[in-house]
Amino acid sequence: MPARASDTAFIGQLSEKVFNIYGPYKDTVSHWFELDLTATLVALIDSKPAGFAMIGHLSREKTIQHVSELLAIAVEQEMRRVGIGERLIREIEREAAELDVNRLFLHTATENLSAQRLFTRNGYSPCEIKIRFYPEGQDALMMSKEIVRDVHGQRKNLSF
Repeated sequence: MPARASDTAFIGQLSEKVFNIYGPYKDTVSHWFELDLTATLVALIDSKPAGFAMIGHLSREKTIQHVSELLAIAVEQEMRRVGIGERLIREIEREAAELDVNRLFLHTATENLSAQRLFTRNGYSPCEIKIRFYPEGQDALMMSKEIVRDVHGQRKNLSF
């Protein structure tokens, strides 16, 4: 479901738990959430937030190729490995498609092999290694995925 202002604390707390080793992402992700150029979805399990995904740099101009970044995706530790991450990816891709995005890219730490497996399973391909990308100095793997239209003008790989 689309995140609401009442989800701000959850997004900040989960960002701190998941991304703290890379830098001050509690504040960073909370700031991104407040920007008008991001879209954030929250996964709920029994009406309780379990994870979120956020895309940014969305452009609504029709004259340029639309590229967006999956800025963050996080799932509560005790709720991992039950498909929430994959569902969030599918939903954020659906959101991106509705905004006419042609390509999504993301960054994940080079040592975060479980995230890399999740992204690869969902069609993202490695593009580039970025040295000392994160504030704490870790390297990042940049990955991307093309969101393509089928012959009927619909986005592919976005249904579930």
